[in-house]
Amino acid sequence: KISKSMRQIMRSNRFQVTFNQSFYEVIRNCKTINRSKQGEGGTWITDEMQHAYINLYNEGWAKSVEVWEGDELVGGLYGVEVGLVFCGESMFSKVSNTSKLALIALVQKNKAYQLIDCQVYNDHLASLGAQEIPREQFLQHLKAYFYLAKSWSMFLNALNSSALFSGSKKNNVACSPTWPSKRM
Repeated sequence: KISKSMRQIMRSNRFQVTFNQSFYEVIRNCKTINRSKQGEGGTWITDEMQHAYINLYNEGWAKSVEVWEGDELVGGLYGVEVGLVFCGESMFSKVSNTSKLALIALVQKNKAYQLIDCQVYNDHLASLGAQEIPREQFLQHLKAYFYLAKSWSMFLNALNSSALFSGSKKNNVACSPTWPSKRM
């Protein structure tokens, strides 16, 4: 559910949202934004990961959402879309609530998503409907929704060449794309 304060921000027209217009800027900002207020040290986005995601973007797999205040990029997110699943990699915000706005816009534009992998559970994502689910349930969702990818073997090749596989986790975090629709 979108909070009353977020609905007010959306109606204010203070921010403009675009999709896949500034992928390189979004990933650069995600990599360089100061996250000390969130209790995080440095970035987990290495140069190798950045290049891998840029390759996935160039192949049409990685997507970005940009939030602008005038001509300044003030928030956004990026990740990989496969079938009915969006695997979010990172988000940033230079102005309060702009990463939330990016996630809401992603869901509203792509109503077909059945699962959004948020990777990390935190209060910020919980306020938008994220919930931790057992790994087995997560894998069942992936199996059910990935089959709809038009070029699954091409995606696996892109993923393997990008060296993005990471170690296993006990649980995964998923956002439920069930928010009410409102054109941004």
